[in-house]
Order: sequence, then structure tokens, then C-alpha cells
Amino acid sequence: MERGKRSDDNESASDQNNLNKSKSATARRRRASWARDKVFRLKTKSNNMASIRNDQMLIVVGISQARNFQKRPGWQVLIEAKLDGETICSDRVPHDENPNFNTELAWEVDRKGFRMFRMQRIPIKLECFAIEPILKAKELLGFVVIDLRMVQPKPQLLPSGVHVTDEKKSFYFYYALVGNDVNTDSFFDLAEPSFAAERATVRIRSSTELLRRFFSSQPGLKVHLCTGDISLGCAAVPLNDLLVKKSTEIYMKPVSIEGMFELEPPDKHSSEELAPFVGLSVTLRLEDEQPTVFVQQPSVINNLMKISPPPTPPTPPPPPPPPPPPPPPNKKNSPQSPPVKLSSLSETKEVRSEEAEEDELHHYRFTLDMRHITFTAADDFQTNSVTHLYDYPFFGTSTAIVTHPPLQVRRNVELAIPNGFCAFTFAATPDQTARAFKTIPLRVQVLRRDRDRHEETIVGMIIFDLAQLLVADQSRITNAGNKCGVRRVLSVKTPIHSPKSERVNFIGHAQTVIGLDDFGATTLPPEVAKRKKNVQETASIESEPISVGIESRERKRQMAIEIAMELEEWKKTREDEFRKTLKAREQYYMDSLVNEWRKRDTEREVAIQRKIKECVELERKLRSALSDADSREKVLSAKEIELDQRKIEFERIHERQQSEVKTGYLRLRDEFAHRLLIENEKSVEMEKQNEKLKKQLTDVESRLAKESRELEKARGSKQPDSRLESELHLASLEKSEMERKLEAANKSKVHYKQQWGRVLRELARIKQKLETDARAQLFRQQQELEGMKRQYLASETTEEKIKGQLDQIKHHVTARTPSGNRKISFLDSEEFDSDTEDTTFTSDDLSRLLKERETLLEMGIYTDGDRIIRELDRQIDEAETRKF
Repeated sequence: MERGKRSDDNESASDQNNLNKSKSATARRRRASWARDKVFRLKTKSNNMASIRNDQMLIVVGISQARNFQKRPGWQVLIEAKLDGETICSDRVPHDENPNFNTELAWEVDRKGFRMFRMQRIPIKLECFAIEPILKAKELLGFVVIDLRMVQPKPQLLPSGVHVTDEKKSFYFYYALVGNDVNTDSFFDLAEPSFAAERATVRIRSSTELLRRFFSSQPGLKVHLCTGDISLGCAAVPLNDLLVKKSTEIYMKPVSIEGMFELEPPDKHSSEELAPFVGLSVTLRLEDEQPTVFVQQPSVINNLMKISPPPTPPTPPPPPPPPPPPPPPNKKNSPQSPPVKLSSLSETKEVRSEEAEEDELHHYRFTLDMRHITFTAADDFQTNSVTHLYDYPFFGTSTAIVTHPPLQVRRNVELAIPNGFCAFTFAATPDQTARAFKTIPLRVQVLRRDRDRHEETIVGMIIFDLAQLLVADQSRITNAGNKCGVRRVLSVKTPIHSPKSERVNFIGHAQTVIGLDDFGATTLPPEVAKRKKNVQETASIESEPISVGIESRERKRQMAIEIAMELEEWKKTREDEFRKTLKAREQYYMDSLVNEWRKRDTEREVAIQRKIKECVELERKLRSALSDADSREKVLSAKEIELDQRKIEFERIHERQQSEVKTGYLRLRDEFAHRLLIENEKSVEMEKQNEKLKKQLTDVESRLAKESRELEKARGSKQPDSRLESELHLASLEKSEMERKLEAANKSKVHYKQQWGRVLRELARIKQKLETDARAQLFRQQQELEGMKRQYLASETTEEKIKGQLDQIKHHVTARTPSGNRKISFLDSEEFDSDTEDTTFTSDDLSRLLKERETLLEMGIYTDGDRIIRELDRQIDEAETRKF
């Protein structure tokens, strides 16, 4: 009894705890709702995100809806959220496929506590439970863990009238150019910087040797990327390569250093793959002062001729010029030339101006857009990446152009070339442009970049014939300065040659668009025009003193023309020979290709004929297999229909049995509950009797003590009284009687408590036995169904064999008997088959019904008077009647 009472106390305590938890959770939800309303009011006033006060924050977890749950009728779903030992529960919702919680759980913490949660990586754990309200069962379905470190500030919506300050930092470049500090314009985006190119010029008056020594002693030009007063990186450009010792390149053309230079951060711990680069160009140009030219000063003329442009290709040496005529008398030191010479000088200038008009410079823009590339044989470098490198010195730059980033190679896949567009702007005469395009092709190298060894290897070469661009279709264009021009565009698909083999080996092709824009005549820069003018004046002055020089120049010109014509004839002869050689090689390769094609064509025809025969044979086999499959499918469909009917019947029987088992279970549960209630009432009654007996025992003991005191008092007075002794004896008898009754009451209490425990254990055992029997019955029914399926399949096989034998017998009998007897024998065989099938089915059914009846009776749940047992008896009687 005490144990049962203790269990009741525990259950009541757990119910009280659950009630307290639900009340606390409801109170917390109310507090969270009140806090959210307060936060919303404060947000509208002060735009303070997720805070109640400056030091208080509210952590809110919103749970809207769940999906893909397994539907369980009668069950409910509950979510418990735990944070730092505090648990908040959501409301219970029905356990269907898509539970709709639509609730929010919140915790109020201070800013310091929230920071400690994030530092100690304390997560929010959401546990989902399924609850059965009747049996009070609780089952964990799963959990979700939310990391507080991933919480980001919520974006704020501000009114349009509120001014938002721009906190972006500005960046700029700083460098010191020969003692002059230069700052470029600011830009704001480091990820995708966009700024215009800037140029700073400094003029230096010095000699070449002193300037070379100065550049050698200096560390170089350092360009800093800055923000405010902080340097984020520095790129160093060495200037000692501009002037090389004993080099005369500076006298012929400007020297420059250009390229991409790495910006090294101050800490020097950045990755090489992610290092930033800046494009820089440093140019050193020699500027000539305007010389004072005197006619009769050959030394000055010779010095000016030294800075003339480089000579043309060598020609045969002209005959020695005639000696100069003697100077005119009385005019030795005259600074002016004779009038005749001046007239010849003016004529020469007019002729040269006409030639200059014929060979005037044009402004060109050449564009190369490499769009797509496809590799048809990429086995050797399948796992590597490739880049493209090319240069064309005629465009005025010696720096190679490289595409970036590297392109991953995949076979027979058209890949887009990143950053494949490049444009060149240059000035040249039309003859020079045409001659360069016809004689010098544009070669693009395909480089393989090995990731392991960090090496680059040439795996292919793309050759563009720029002469095709000169005959392409023209279209009118206008540039940014509203200057009209002509555009020629050519879209070509060029093969990629492999340099590994001497024979022509194609590894792919590239799709490229080439363009040439001609904006017409242009003017020279001031320094170039100035130098050209000095050279022309020097050449004219050189021809002035000697009148015979014109005839010698004519002879030189005639000889140069003859040599040029001979050179052109020789060149044409060599071209014809080269074309013949190419045609012979082409004919050889074409013949070999034709022979190989014929051979392959013959082999292909033989293979096709063989495959056609195989396909015809396979088609015949397939048709026969399809006909067999159709017949089998028809038989199987009929059998499946019958099997489905039997399955429906078994399911109906199973459902009826399940309902009966459930009814029996409920009846036994009610019966034992009633018995338990009766035993509880008896126990209460016995406890009341026990209390009553205890009270009587207390009264008797008090009376006995009183009598004992009186006895002592009487003994003290030495007056023996027989009456007192008799009362004392009676009191002792009553005391022993009461003790006996108390002992009997205690024994009955222990007995009833043992009976109560035995009843509870019996109830649990019967419940477990009912569940075990139900599972065993379901398992046996499933096994019976599987056995019937196997028996059914075996009977089908046996039936097919018997039908085959019957067909053979029919054919045999038909061959020996007349037509009338054939019909009779056929009908008799059908009746025999039907009788056999009915008898077999009835025997199996009878044995199955008997087995089910014995099983139900052995379980101890059913008796002979139950409805299911009577139904089974009726079916057994029908089966026996049908059998006999």
C-alpha cells in the first residue's frame, strides 16, 4: 500500500511539474511578446536594433512551419528550445504532415551575456517531441542546433529624408618622381578598382652617362597605394634598366619600362596567388634643342646627320661623288649661299613636300578578340590550365600580351577565353601597314602552366594571316572625337598547331574576331615633327653646295630601282618554287588521304553489313521473346487479380481480428481497473479500522497507566484491595486482546498490499501478453500469406504441367477417336480438373481454419462462446460439408 501510494505521489508530482513548466513557458512567452512589443516601440523611436535598453538584448527564435513529417492521428508535436540551461516550450499542434507552429520563443539577456554566449560557442538547441495525450507518451523526433555566432545585424529601413553618411574609404597612389611628390585621383573600390590612367612628366637637363649613374645609384621608383596617411602596399620599378652602358638606343627611339608590378604589403605575409598588381610605364625620351644651321659649316651638318633616322636596307655603294667645286672668289667667309643654290634648295623642298603628302601617316586601331577555343586532342595536358601569349612589335609595344586567368582544359568542349580582347593604337603609312600585315603574321602561343613544377610549356601555336584583313568588307565608323573612319572586321576560325611534331598536327581551333579601324591622316607629335624637320633641312642643306649632287642622286635612285626590281623578281621566283613545293606536298597528302579513306570506307561497309545481319537476327529473337512475354503477362495479370482478391479478403479478416483483440483488451483493462478500484476502497477501509484500533489501544494504555498509578498508590498506603487487583487483571486481558487485534489488522494490511501488487503485475503481464500474441498472430498471418503465395505459384506450375499432359492426351485421343467422342472426353477432363481444384482448395481451407481456431483458444483470450470462435466453427462446418 505504501509503495502504491508513493507511486501515486510521484505521478501527481510529475503532473504538477509539467503543469508548472507549461505555466512558466506560457509566462515566458507572454514576457517575450511584451518584450517584442516594447522593442518595436523603441525601434520606431531610436532605431536601436534588437535591444530593450542599451545593455539589454532579446534573442528571438521564430518557428513558422515544418514539412515532411509522418502523419500520426491522435498525437501532438511540441518543440522545446534550450539556451544555457533554460528551456522554453511551444504550444502543442496536431501531428500531421506539415505542422504549423507559428510561434516565437525569446530570451532576454544583457549585452555582456550575449557576448559570452558567442565566445563560449553556446548554441540554441531545438528538440522536437511527439506526445500521445492519453498514454502520456513522449517520443523524441529530432533536434536542430543554431549557432549564435552566425547572427548578423538586421538591415534597418530609414526614412528618405534621413541623410546617411558615406563611410567608404578613399584610395590613391603616391610616388616621388625625381624629387617631385605626385598623388593620383582617389578611387573607392579595391575589389574592382576603376580610375583613369594618369601621366606625370619631368624634364631633366643632363648627359646620358650622368643620368645612367644617377639611375644606378637610386633604389628605383616606388609607387605606394595609400588610404589617408597609411600605406597599404608598395610597388618598386627599377630604373637602372632604362639606360644600359655603351647603348645607343636612346638616340634612336625612346626607351621604356612597362608591365604589371606587384604591390607588396608592409607585413609581407600575403599569398602569392592573391597578390595585387598595378600597371606602370616609365619612358625616357631624348629631346633635341633647335640647332642654328649655317650653310657653310659642314661640321654642324655632319653632327645633324648623326641623329637622322636609321638607314634603309643596304644598297650597292654608289660611285664616288665628284669633287666639290672651288669656292667663289671674295665670298669665303660669307654666311649665305649663292642665289642659284637657294633656288635649287627651294625646288628640292617642294619635291620633298609632295613626297611627304603621298606618304602621310594614318591613325589606326587594331583589335583582337579571342572569344572561344576548343581542344580536340587534349590528352597530354588534360589536368592543366593554359594561357595565351602574343606580341606584335609593329604596333609600337614590345611587351607580350597574356590572357588571364588560366583556362582549365577540357576535351571537345567550347571554352570561353577570359580577357581575350586587346586593342592597339598606332600611326603608320598605309604602305607600311600593308607591307607589315602581308609579311609578318600574328603568332599566338598556347602555354601550358604546370601547377606542380610552376613551369610554362608551349603546347600549341595559332597563326593569323593579317593580309586577309586588308581585303575584308569596309564600314563607316565615328570615334569619340566625331572623327570618321573606315572599319574592317574579319571573323576567323583558326586551327591550333602542335609544335611537337614536324608533320601538321592539329590539336584544336580558336574562334577569333580581328578588326582594323582607319581614322585617316594624322599629325606627328611636336617633338617628332621637330626632329623630322631638322633632318629634312639638313638633307636639303647637304645637297645645296654641289650642283652635281642632283645627278649622282638620280643615278643612285635609278640603281636602287633596278636592284629593287631584281629583288622583286628573285622574290617572286622563290615564291613560285615554294608554292610548287607546297602543291606537291598537298597532292601527296591528298593521295594518301584518298587511299586511306577508300580503305576505311571498305572496312566500314563490311562492318555495317555484319552489324545489319546481327540486328536482323536479334530483332527476330526479340519479337519471339515479346510474344512469349505478352502471353505470360496475360497469365500473370489474371493471377494477380485473383491474388489481389485473396489479399483483400485476408486484410478484411485481419482487421476484424484486430478489432476483436482491441475490444478484448479494452474490456480486460476496464475489468482490472474496476478490481483495482475495489481493492483501493478495501485498503482505505482497512486503514480506517487500523486508525480506530490504534486509537482504542491508546485509550487502553492510558487507562492502564492510570490504573497502575492507582495501584502503586494503593500499595503505598498498604491497603490491599482485591477489587483493584481484579480490575488490573481485566485491564491486562483487554490490553492483550487489543494487541492481538492490532497485529491481525497489520497482517491484513500487508496481505491486501501484496494482493494489490500482484494484481498490478498481473495486469502488466496480461497487457504484454496481449501485445505479444497480437504481434505473433500478425506474423503468422503474414507467413500464411507468403506460404499461400508460394503454394499458389507451385499450384500454377503443377496446373500448367497437368494442362500440357492433358493437351497431349487430347491430341492422342483425337487422332484415334471420332469427333463426338472427342467432345465428351474434353468435357470430362474439364470436370475432373474443376473437381480436383475444388477438393484441394477445400482441404487447405479446412486445415487453415482448424489451425486458427486452435491458436486463438491457446492464447487464453477467447473461449468457445466468443463470436470469433463461433464464426470459425461455422466456417469449419461449411468446409466439412462441402468436402463430403
